[in-house]
Amino acid sequence: YEDVHLCIHEEFGPWIAFRAVVVMDEEAEEIIYNESKNVLSKEELLIASNAYDKAIANMSDKKAWIDLRDSISRFHEHRYEDDQLWYHYTKNQTRLHSALEKYSIDRN
Repeated sequence: YEDVHLCIHEEFGPWIAFRAVVVMDEEAEEIIYNESKNVLSKEELLIASNAYDKAIANMSDKKAWIDLRDSISRFHEHRYEDDQLWYHYTKNQTRLHSALEKYSIDRN
């Protein structure tokens, strides 16, 4: 959704992450976009757009960016754990270690 600069998965909503990008050194004659179906209702998109505008108004406000994802409430069952979410936006190592400890993941 270009209006809110989020990819919205039909099952997981905004609670997805892409782990790879493929870059090719080729010329493209034509860019083909795979149109996805509308996952959000008009009302959900409006709410998310308002949250996006608030985040853009204060780019350094990490909570505003989290609120953007949270504004699409239908998918909250898939929401990241707080430590994981805050680490994503702040890169705070304490948050990362806390998230890893919850899942007993060895950091060494």
